[in-house]
Amino acid sequence: MLIARLAHILVSKPSAVCIHIHLFKNAGSTVDWILRRSFGGRFQRFDRLDDPANIYTGHDLERYLHKNPRALAVSSHQLRFPLPEIPCTRLFPIVFIRHPLDRALSVYSFERRQGGIAPGNLKAMMSSLEGYLRWRLSQHAAGVVTNFQVLSLSWYHGILRENDRLDERHLATAWERLRGCAVAGVVERFDESLVAAEWILKPFHPALDMAYRPQNVTPGRLRSREERIASGRREIGRALFDRIETLNDLDLELYHLANEELDRRIALIPDFETRLEAFRERCRQLRSRHERR
Repeated sequence: MLIARLAHILVSKPSAVCIHIHLFKNAGSTVDWILRRSFGGRFQRFDRLDDPANIYTGHDLERYLHKNPRALAVSSHQLRFPLPEIPCTRLFPIVFIRHPLDRALSVYSFERRQGGIAPGNLKAMMSSLEGYLRWRLSQHAAGVVTNFQVLSLSWYHGILRENDRLDERHLATAWERLRGCAVAGVVERFDESLVAAEWILKPFHPALDMAYRPQNVTPGRLRSREERIASGRREIGRALFDRIETLNDLDLELYHLANEELDRRIALIPDFETRLEAFRERCRQLRSRHERR
């Protein structure tokens, strides 16, 4: 019996599972939409909705995949690195990084629009952007708008918690983990990131189609990142803006590294510009079909 099981393992094709680590306000709703569209019922969410502060470890993910062997794509706000090594299963981590100042401003808009009774939602609905950010910085939850991405990617169980002091060591850990992801995307370069993602993932999932319709976009937001940041600076004042910028120093460095990594990957893809234009045409057709319904 044991010999038969070992023989089966050796000849079986390893399962390839996409693991989307859904960082808050980093285009994750659109990534989830893409994965659900491609994988249907084999896309699953892995979060405790009754406990937003919950954190899942790699061991939790391993148990979850053991109980859900048909899963080909999993998305989680609460999962943290390091991911497990699982026999006969290849995990393909997906992480998107966003400019931290644009992201911090977006958190306010989202919590204000979302409503609800969570402290962040209530404060956003009752406050200006300036008041909300000052409140965030005075709370233990300041990590939501300060170095959030380095915090999330450098977390390891029992060592780093939200109110711990981050330093260059945590940046190095976050960067090592991001660089090791199958998809290390940049929100502001979403289309380029998805073309690179298709190039990497399609050999394992030939039917994968990462064309998309944007999800969960703030209504009426300014088109460019530069415009949004400049508008936020005017609204909250230079002193508070400079403070937010200083408190996102590690995230800013991670953002620059993520862009360099994306450039490196793009350089390895043959005819990238042709692929990018074809991808954008697929996206246009997808949106056009939706609008005609």
